[in-house]
Amino acid sequence: MKAGLLKRLNNDANGPSDADDLAGAITVQLCDLLNVRVGSCLARPDLGLPAISPVQLQGDQMQSQRLARVIQLQVEHFEPRLQQVKVQSKGEERGLMLFALQASFELRYELWQIELRIQIDNDSRVAVNGITLQRSGNARRL
Repeated sequence: MKAGLLKRLNNDANGPSDADDLAGAITVQLCDLLNVRVGSCLARPDLGLPAISPVQLQGDQMQSQRLARVIQLQVEHFEPRLQQVKVQSKGEERGLMLFALQASFELRYELWQIELRIQIDNDSRVAVNGITLQRSGNARRL
C-alpha cells in the first residue's frame, strides 16, 4: 500500500530504512508511471506510454525494441532515483509483452543493482514485478 505524500515526507526525512523498502517504492512508482498514457496529463503531455497492446505488436521485434526504448526514456526522465537504466524486450508470453529493466540506485553510500520484469497485457495495462536486488559496492561521492 502506498503512503500519502505528507506521510512519506515526514517518515522519509532520513530516506527509506533499507534497500528493499526503496526498491518497493521505486517499483510502485514505475507501475504508476508506465500506466499513464501519453497526452493524458495536461501539465506533462510527454508523460507516459502510448496505448499499445501485444496483439498490435505480435511478432514485430523491431516495434518491441522501440517500445523498450520508450520505456527506458520514460524511466530515465521520470524516475531520478534510478541510474544506468537499461530496458530490453523479452518477447511475448501468453499474450503479454515482456521487458526486463536493469538499473542501479544509491542508498546511504551504497550502490544497489535492481532488476525488474515489466509486463504489458492486451489492454495496455502495465505490471512491474519480480524484484531482484543486489548490493554492488559503495556509491561514489564527490
